[in-house]
Amino acid sequence: IPLVIIMQQYFITTMDVKAKTGTITGSDVHHIKHVMRLNEDDAIIVCQDGVCFDSTITKITDKHVFVTLNQERTNNELPIKVDIAQALIKKDNFELVLQKATELGANQIIPIHTDRSIIKLQDKKIPNKLARWNKITKEACEQSKRSQLCDVTEPLTLNNLPLEDYKHVFVLYAKEENTPFVYNPSKITGPILVIIGPEGGFTDEEIQLLETNNNVDVITLGKRTLRSETAALFVLSVIGYHHALGDHS
Repeated sequence: IPLVIIMQQYFITTMDVKAKTGTITGSDVHHIKHVMRLNEDDAIIVCQDGVCFDSTITKITDKHVFVTLNQERTNNELPIKVDIAQALIKKDNFELVLQKATELGANQIIPIHTDRSIIKLQDKKIPNKLARWNKITKEACEQSKRSQLCDVTEPLTLNNLPLEDYKHVFVLYAKEENTPFVYNPSKITGPILVIIGPEGGFTDEEIQLLETNNNVDVITLGKRTLRSETAALFVLSVIGYHHALGDHS
């Protein structure tokens, strides 16, 4: 049985494609040296701004890892931008969404405050939360070999969501009378925002607020009521399926 070597991936600080060189700094240096115990001439993958290369480590210092860029890798991002506006929910469940939505191809995750959100973040705690959240998505990008990072933004309210930046906005609302979610790649061609409520769902007033925008569709994911942390993963799986395997609807 041939030995399959799985290369570690890192998002690089500096990359010069013409010179075929790159530099890794920060906590990844510690990870390379002391966790993975990599050495000069070992192979890794490095990425910057959606471009990734199979690379070779050429030099390791206390604060830097220098690499030579070899073969460029195929971009494996979804061909359409899908952002997730996820209501703040219990810590473990919210972090599960961050990790798995990133693995499934989310472009950006926007935490949102809603009327029924159990979690109420104090402003002074937001910087530390953002650092942790973006660390989770960075590691998920590296693990799943994403070509670009999935950023987590500062929490917003529904009033502050930039709905005008999207061609399609889907609000998930678990009521049977709502239109079922159907994804057709030939008809949905622009950036997408998926808005997901908290454990108790959106209030009627919040739905009415969102429905005033022409690009908003309030939808259901079927007869089963999904937990908040499941909804984003369902939608991203459907979108990923159609783009990976074609439209079989």
